[in-house]
Amino acid sequence: MSSIKSKLQEIIELNNQQKNVEAVEKYYAEDVKVTQADGSSIQGKAEILESTKEYIENIESVKYDKCLSYLTSDKEGKSWDIYEFDLQHKTMGQMAGTQISEMKWENGLIKEVKFTMQD
Repeated sequence: MSSIKSKLQEIIELNNQQKNVEAVEKYYAEDVKVTQADGSSIQGKAEILESTKEYIENIESVKYDKCLSYLTSDKEGKSWDIYEFDLQHKTMGQMAGTQISEMKWENGLIKEVKFTMQD
């Protein structure tokens, strides 16, 4: 079985190629829960896929969107990544900042994601 580190590295590479939807399809559990930085949450892979597709389709331009760092723990079944981004979104306007994602893994899939933002 692949380590969390190798899976997270693949997710980062997919995101670098603007293939976020493929990353969700491959690595999110069916009953995954995502909690956004504002505290709202989405439950279920199908709902998250739809939300991700809509978000991606509404990006007008990207100055940068890069992973600054990541950390994984197979023992704890967790990973963290830090992204810095600056983009223009059709419905959300100008978006820029640093996003930290904490992911809990179970049976090789992401079971829970929590996003926090640093301005």
